Order: sequence, then structure tokens, then C-alpha cells
Amino acid sequence: MARPFPSVSRCSCLLSAVFVAAPFLVPLPVWSQVGAAAAPEAWKLLPPKPLAYVVAPAPGELLEYVLKHPLRARVEALPGYRAAVDSEGYRKFQGAVALAQTQLGRRWPAAIEGLVGGGVHLAFDAKQQSACLLARAAEPEFAAQTEQQLLNWANFAAKQNATPWKSSEHRGVTIHQGPDGACLAVWDGWIAFSNRLTTVKSVVDRSRDGGESLADHPTLASLHRQTTPATRLWAHVDLKQLRDAGAAKQLFQGQAENPAAELLFGGVLTTLQHTDFLAARLEAAPEGVKLSVAAPHRDQWVPEPRRHFFGADSRGQGKLLAQVNDQILSLTAYREIGRMWMQADDLFSPKMVDSLTEADSNLTTLFGGRDFGEDILGSLKPQVQFVVGRQAFEQLPRPALRLPGFALVGLLRDPVKMQPDLRRTYQSLIGFLNIVGAQQGNPQLDMDIEAVGDAKLYTANYVPEPTEAKSETARIFFNFSPCIAFAGERVVISSSVELAKKLIQSPANGAETPNTLATLSAVAARKALEDNRGQLIAQNMLEGNTRKDAERTIDSILDVADMLRSVELSLSTSPADAVSKLELTLEVEFAPANE
Repeated sequence: MARPFPSVSRCSCLLSAVFVAAPFLVPLPVWSQVGAAAAPEAWKLLPPKPLAYVVAPAPGELLEYVLKHPLRARVEALPGYRAAVDSEGYRKFQGAVALAQTQLGRRWPAAIEGLVGGGVHLAFDAKQQSACLLARAAEPEFAAQTEQQLLNWANFAAKQNATPWKSSEHRGVTIHQGPDGACLAVWDGWIAFSNRLTTVKSVVDRSRDGGESLADHPTLASLHRQTTPATRLWAHVDLKQLRDAGAAKQLFQGQAENPAAELLFGGVLTTLQHTDFLAARLEAAPEGVKLSVAAPHRDQWVPEPRRHFFGADSRGQGKLLAQVNDQILSLTAYREIGRMWMQADDLFSPKMVDSLTEADSNLTTLFGGRDFGEDILGSLKPQVQFVVGRQAFEQLPRPALRLPGFALVGLLRDPVKMQPDLRRTYQSLIGFLNIVGAQQGNPQLDMDIEAVGDAKLYTANYVPEPTEAKSETARIFFNFSPCIAFAGERVVISSSVELAKKLIQSPANGAETPNTLATLSAVAARKALEDNRGQLIAQNMLEGNTRKDAERTIDSILDVADMLRSVELSLSTSPADAVSKLELTLEVEFAPANE
């Protein structure tokens, strides 16, 4: 289940990228708090209707967050990091930074704070085909002093083209323009950079005369009020502009490519067809990071074929049906799978519909003439859960490559009626697999029945050859022991008996979850990787690496996994009178160093 933020953790890619610059660090100053307060002031200078707008309210705090993170020492200990800082390219980078610090007269973290500590704003204007970066200096005098040095660097780089930057005056402000059209201006504590001269001039004009600007935008003010002290970045994207311009037509046509994509993202496609904008917010605290992407959502936008995704009034919620030890992944969702299957004609392309029609015919035959969509998939309640769990392989033979087990957990609408039908179909399927397997020389599946408390399990285990019965490096088949289990209304369809037993005996929590909730346990995932360390090293060596290099690569992956505790992705609707919000949230939590 999701923890209330800030009990989440942090983006390792961002950490790794910035930690490479760590040798230049000095104790950072207390970063300016002016960023969040100055945001509306910056809006008065920017274009009124940008396609996209991104703001870092306090860049210094974001930099400090990354560079002082407790994981920094662990990242620096990774072999990949050490190799990067020992490279020729990084040594040149060190030299360039050292020279820049000498010319600026201060260390680079303090220089960044002085130049942009009051906030960085980036606006993209589709009509003008322009981008404008506007920064508020925490130290206006330092920004003015740095202007000439920035121009010197630009002219030094331009010498290769033999075309230096040119300077001109506009409203008392000097604007520098490069040979590629890029423009820079520094005035009154503002720094503006754009790919178009007209854009910089318009920013200067608004600073002098006011006029229509981003401050007049109908939704940004409310988004700004939702920021918290932990907000490091936030953004707004005008989807209506994109749709009206005919961009990303495939994204906005609202059609998923296949049933898997429809089950995972179909509802999001419906919202993207109608909503005016997306708003994103990145929050970061010592324990982790949280990225939220939200958009207005109205239930009347949902067509009947997509009702399987949202439920009545867009209030469909998932349910936690089971939870087990060594659970790598849990995905709970509200999905009326049978309803989706029966309305495939309205959801998919003609080619996909033809494939599903053929599959439906074959599956109806397999299920003894019962309609696969209405009678079989329709027998499940909308609350479903998909689980991936590490296997212990306590009994021999054990496979050389040890895969996790996976299972679908659901609730039957009519258990008395459906359990016999599902059992017979399972038995028919095992018989079919044995016939096909015999033709291909594969081991046979031996069926059995087990009772565990009130639950009944129908199992199938591969029969090993005599020479393989005690093996620790058996064939991949021995990862699988397909099973179907029943306990009241609960049904478990699993790739392994071990996982099925855990799930069917798990207390039925029944706690409601968002419409979609995926939780990855990095601790369990690392154990599964560790189980296969030898196999992963061997595979890496087959790609041409030495054993030492292969071990270093695989151990680095395990070390990165050690830094993580969990990753959680949720999709939810939040009704608010006639309008609700569709929100996608990603939370990353890191493990403390002592875990």
C-alpha cells in the first residue's frame, strides 16, 4: 500500500548523473527560499499560452538534495561510477569546471545559486516555434558581473564557426545573439535565453510595460497553490493545443493496440482524448521521490466500451486479495475483463478483432462450448490481482535458471457453478500440454489434488527423468507446476504450486486500492536476482566479457537493487462534484544504508 509522502525515496539515475561532479563540492550555502514566492513574478514576463511550461522553484535546493543525499557514498562506490571518473572525458570535464570556477571567482554550486537561485522557468510556444528559459538570480549583482563571462565563453565556442555573437540594444537591455539564432539577455536580476530574438524582446517588453502573459493563464495559479516545500519541479502541458495541431494522432485516437495495453492503459487513452491539460509535480524528501501526473477527468467522457476500465461513475477500485512473503510484484486493478472481451469490436483495429475472434472460437471449444467472454471471463468479479513471487525450490530437481512464479487471483461471481467448469478446463489443458510435450520430447505433467485447509488445489508437476531427479541444474521446465486453486469465491491460477499454496492460504485482506496499483518489492527482486547470479554471470561472459568484468557488472546491478526498497505506481480517480481528477503517481523508496 502507498505510504503518505514523504515516506518514499529517490531517483538513482538522477543521483548517478550529478554525483559524477562531486569532487568539486564544497559545503553548500543555505539555499534561497525566494523561488516559490517569485514564480508569479516570472509569469508576468512569459508568453500567455505556452504549449508546455516547466518550473524549478528553488534550483539550489534541488541541487543540494541530490548532492547531499545519503545514497551518494554508495553510488560513488559502484564500479561504473569509478570507471566514469577515471575516464579521459571526465578529466577534461574536471579541468573545464576548475577553469570556470576560477573565472567566476566562486565554486560552481554557489555560482548556480547566485545565478538561478530565485527559480528557473521554461516555456515552449508552439505558435512561435520558440523556447524561452527565464531565470531569477538570487544575486542580481553577480548575474550582471557574470554576463560578460558568459558572452566570452559563447564567443570562444563560436570561433570554430568564425562568427562571434552580436549584441544589440532593446528598451535599454543588451541582447546577445549567436550565429545559430540563440539569444541571451541579463537585466534587473533576470536571465533570459531563447532560440528566437523576438521572444527575448517580448519578455523584455513585458518587464517594462506588462501586458498579456502567463500570469493570465486560467489554471496555473491553482497548480502553483498545490506545491509544497518538497516540490522540486512542476509542469503544465496544454494537450488541447497538441490535439488541435494534429500532433501525436495515434496517442489521441483513443485505441489500444492489443488487449494487454487496453487493460493497462485503456482508460488513460480516453482521458487524453478529451482533457485540456496535464499537470506534473516532482516532490523530493530525504526518504524518496514522488512523481504525480494528473489531468481533469469527466465520467461522461467514458464511452460504453471503456466502462470496463472505470466502473460506474468512474469510481471502480481494486482490492488487495492476497499478500505473501517474497512477493516481487503485486498488481491490483478494477477491470471487467469479460466486458472488455465482448466489446472488442469497438476497442481494437479490424486486424486485432479478427485475431481475437479466432482466439475466442478456439477458447470456446476448449471450455466445452461455453462462451469465453461472457461465461468464462464474465464469471470473474472486476477486482483482480496479478502476483509475481520468488520461488524457494525446496525440493529436487531444481532448475539451473530459477524463475519467479506468477499468478492471477480473482473472485468468482458464482463459485458453485464455475469451480467444476474451471477444474475440467484445467485438466483438459494439462492433457493437451502433455500430448504436445510428448511430440517434442518434453517431460510429462503428473496431475494431483491437494487440500489445504478449506482450499482445494488441482496441481500438475513435471516428472523428471531418472538422471535428472536429484539435479541442481535441471531444465527450465521445472520452474513450472501449473495449478488452479479454489477457496470460497477466491480462485488462484498460478504457474507454480508453491505460489498457489501461499496465495490461497493468505488472509483475504480485502482492502480497497486505487483503480490500478502496482507495487514492486526491490528486496524480493534482489533475492531472485541473487538466486541466478551464476547464470547471469555466465550469460554476460557469452557476450564477450571476462569473468571478472561479468562479475563486476552483475554485482553492480545487485548493489543498485540494494539501494531500493520499493517502487509503486498507482492510477486513481478523485471525484470532485462534476469533475474528477485522473492521477498517475510513481513513488520510489530507497533502503537505508544499514538495511
